[in-house]
Amino acid sequence: MRLVRALTALLVLLPGATPQPAPQEFSLAGTVVNRLNGVPVRNAQVWLSSGGQVASIATDATGAFSFGHLPAGQYGVTAVKDGFEDGEPVDVDLSASRAGLVVRLAPLASIVGKIVDTDGEPVDSVVVVAMRSQVSGGRRREVPLRQAITDDRGQFRIPWLPSGAYLVQAAGYDQHTLAGESAAESKSTDAFAPVYFGGSGDHALAPLVTLAPGAEAHADMAIALRAGHRIRGQLAGVKPYTHPLLRLLSGDEDLGFNRSAVDFATGHFEIRGVLDGAYRLRVAGVGSDDRPVGGEQEIRVAGADVEDVSLALGPGFTIKGTLHLSGPTGAADQESVQQALGEFFLYLTSAEGADLISEAAGDGAFRVSSVIPGRYRVDFSVPEPWYVGSARSGDADLLAGPELAVGSSAPADIEVELRGDGGSIEGTLAPEAMRDGAACVLLIPESLRRPPETVCTGDASFEFDAIEPGRYRLHAWKRQAEVEYNAPQVQRRLAASGTPVEVHPSAATKVVLQTLSEVSP
Repeated sequence: MRLVRALTALLVLLPGATPQPAPQEFSLAGTVVNRLNGVPVRNAQVWLSSGGQVASIATDATGAFSFGHLPAGQYGVTAVKDGFEDGEPVDVDLSASRAGLVVRLAPLASIVGKIVDTDGEPVDSVVVVAMRSQVSGGRRREVPLRQAITDDRGQFRIPWLPSGAYLVQAAGYDQHTLAGESAAESKSTDAFAPVYFGGSGDHALAPLVTLAPGAEAHADMAIALRAGHRIRGQLAGVKPYTHPLLRLLSGDEDLGFNRSAVDFATGHFEIRGVLDGAYRLRVAGVGSDDRPVGGEQEIRVAGADVEDVSLALGPGFTIKGTLHLSGPTGAADQESVQQALGEFFLYLTSAEGADLISEAAGDGAFRVSSVIPGRYRVDFSVPEPWYVGSARSGDADLLAGPELAVGSSAPADIEVELRGDGGSIEGTLAPEAMRDGAACVLLIPESLRRPPETVCTGDASFEFDAIEPGRYRLHAWKRQAEVEYNAPQVQRRLAASGTPVEVHPSAATKVVLQTLSEVSP
């Protein structure tokens, strides 16, 4: 076995220096095993890390591994293997050679099931998707992880899933085709509304399928087949580099999954298996300057195919806005005003995670370019001592509801007021609250008229600056907790519990949080 020396320190002897004994070297050996049954795992890749240096080796037929010529020190050992979850790091304090280290890998799990129609007959070619529910930035979203297609018996199997809780959805027929191909005629007119395991069409009401390591869970579903229709048309402005993505939206749900075919050369498109109803047909792509292009059109399907739809890809809208500044004299000096105008940014983040950032247009005006149809989360970056006192686009309050909907026309100009009379909160987490390590603190207004703010700390102290005067509630959780604090129903609970604190204009408020929040993530 080839020995890895990347972690060995070199001894340098200067002329005339007293010779020093060679540093001691040690070995580290062990075995990688299946966490469930203890069976050795062959050909697993074992990684050894220390001080930024990394070495790796594969296990042999007995699951064994060995590293030699290692100086004393702290090491982390991990292992990976297809079909298993990535192993948790094992910390080793190496001050003598060590054998018998055991690294355990948890096998991946699977979801199996059967799709039938309302008569109990199996349905083939149905796309079944396993989704994980994730919380990031206080917002929950459903992330497709893996999928499978039912066979002629209506059965499916979604393998290689990490342990955890999943939503399982029968999403549509496997009708995705390449340019020039046609879907099987037997399926081209069948349609069903996407349904989750448990029978609901709403993911919020669907039960979760919980997987233990190496387990196989069942998720049988019934779908109601109905007559479906086609939407056919032409995408104008398609170029070889455009790569258009076509979406059929009903509310916020994308029903175009595996139902659409687009000929990139001609721009002709077809969406199959569409039930009667009102939809938004949306297309997004990339322009010659690598900036987004897109378009949107309202579509109504009523008992027949929809033909000759023309949907143009344009460069997107330019959303304009204006800054207004107000506050006490000390905050509104010329230098502070110029800083606010130069360092203010408005961010629009799409559901796909793409960020658009405003640019200054002079005299307090700003603009956001290339905004294609979609729904965007609105965030602000403001230099101290300023804070956003109000932000509106027409009738939409972008603080109380920080989301901007862009359809087939540009939204109203955005008016933002920055104020300079904000206060601050200087806080400390009591030892009781910090006993489990680092924590994150959330500040939410009782009025719910503006978004919550968060800060994380590892040393028990925290601070919020440039806060609008008013009454707030403070909550703290362990850093790794997934708290859906931007969901309206969760915000209402948070604004009525926690530690009360009042922020006064241009003043600091001190507070101590005694315990972690009682509101469950």
